[in-house]
Amino acid sequence: MGARLRSVLVLDAAAAFEPECQSTRRRSHRTPAADAQHEPRHAPNLTLIVTFYRHPDHWKIRKTRQHHAMDSNLTGPSSPRTQAWTDSFQDYNLTVMQDVELSKFPRALLTFSSVITILILIVGVLGNSLTIWALLRCPRVRNVAAVFIISLCVADLLFCVLVLPFSASRFLHGTWVHGMTMCVLFPFMRYGNIGVSLLSIAMITINRYVMIAHHNMYARVYRKHWIACMIAFCWIFSYGMQMPTLLGVWGSFGYDNKLGTCSILEDAQGRSSKAALFIIAFVVPCLVIILCYTRIFLVVHESEQRMRQHASTSRAPGGNEKENKRKRNEWRITKMVLAIFLSFLVCYLPITIVKIADKHANWPGLHVLGYLLLYLSACINPLIYVIMNKQYRQAYKTVLRCQRGRLLSFTHGPDTSQQGGERKNTSCTALQTFPLTEMARAELQPNPDVAGVNSPESDGWQC
Repeated sequence: MGARLRSVLVLDAAAAFEPECQSTRRRSHRTPAADAQHEPRHAPNLTLIVTFYRHPDHWKIRKTRQHHAMDSNLTGPSSPRTQAWTDSFQDYNLTVMQDVELSKFPRALLTFSSVITILILIVGVLGNSLTIWALLRCPRVRNVAAVFIISLCVADLLFCVLVLPFSASRFLHGTWVHGMTMCVLFPFMRYGNIGVSLLSIAMITINRYVMIAHHNMYARVYRKHWIACMIAFCWIFSYGMQMPTLLGVWGSFGYDNKLGTCSILEDAQGRSSKAALFIIAFVVPCLVIILCYTRIFLVVHESEQRMRQHASTSRAPGGNEKENKRKRNEWRITKMVLAIFLSFLVCYLPITIVKIADKHANWPGLHVLGYLLLYLSACINPLIYVIMNKQYRQAYKTVLRCQRGRLLSFTHGPDTSQQGGERKNTSCTALQTFPLTEMARAELQPNPDVAGVNSPESDGWQC
């Protein structure tokens, strides 16, 4: 009879129902509109499976009480009449389709996952918002790398606001209930924000590499207009790569029965952009980050050897104290960025491996754990900042205590000054005032072509 195309309708009966005995032969000679009008409805939530055949004049409707989701793959070409019926039912079918993969998961596991997702959402929104506000209010931590960290925090914040609520709803309801339009936008926003996050981490790593391995080039490379171009590239490239898929030119966004979520599907020609996006937007940035850190470790190791040799032959190390302090600060922030990258890998790789190794969800718990780890990447970075960087902790305290984020004093810790016979304590956010000569003012004036308050020589994330 040719290839068949199936579409599922779920109808809720609201009135009295006619007897079930109807002749299939009589229904087969009625038109689609007449049959849909006279077709009896027997019980609430009765599933009508409309089966179309290749020949436009041969069609029939058969009823079943099964509530299985239908296979969305087309096994052959369809007529214009068939395509019109399919398009008209597509949006409605998606909102009521039983989630194939989530139906395999225990109800308790899905409820637990929805609660964890909501907690991650709350922590991610608060943590990333606090980080953005702290970096904007505390000028002494506002340098070149901080600009990329703000971009990273914005991407994570958008991920929490635009993606996690729908993920929590999917776990809670056991199915996708937000319609076709959101099913297209959901993976578009999810993959876009993940791409921006990874590219921002790559940009921070390159910044650390230039700072440590090619310090003389730093001021020429990281000027304000170039930094703006780098930030714009992260966002435009991440979302621009998905435009062919969004337009249906190279794959399409939609509901994937195998994965039980809205994702990238193959188009009519069997093409999908998923593999290309994974290689270009994930593998390539990871390789760049790994190469940069390999070079950074080599440079730091050679520098430490030279410092030890110099210390053994020199009795007056005080002249290099400022340079050594700068390098220690650079190394601390470099290790923090490495921790961010490793946490991203730990959060992202499990769901990728599980989807490849267990395509039919034979191990539901692994799939749920993989999704939760992926969501965790949106809220873990602020925790890394607090744990690994003293200056960030001080910036957070400044914001939480509602202190003014003025230009910080150039001495660490609390400073005391005598004023009016009283001893006045000034925190790290207080502006230390004392007369400066013209030469001193010229020394302290930052380079206007370099982003941030600190010059490259003092790029130490000091608060």
